[in-house]
Amino acid sequence: MIHSKIQETFVPIFERQLRSNESGWLIGDSVTWIDFFLADIVDKLVHRLKPENVPILENLVKHQKKVFSLPNLEERIKQREKYIF
Repeated sequence: MIHSKIQETFVPIFERQLRSNESGWLIGDSVTWIDFFLADIVDKLVHRLKPENVPILENLVKHQKKVFSLPNLEERIKQREKYIF
């Protein structure tokens, strides 16, 4: 049920925005707070969705990995504790 809402509303909005900006970021030519926000939400969704539903987030997961691979942030993410929320 929740995956259908995500697929119908959340995913198309952010995928459309990513496609419209050639930089690969949501807004402008460099990473902004909204990129961090989306990456965090996608990370949480991936851990909550059933594995068969994760492919609906494929393009957003690519963006999340781009954000999480930024210098300094990548190392911090590896060290942080895992929380369910």
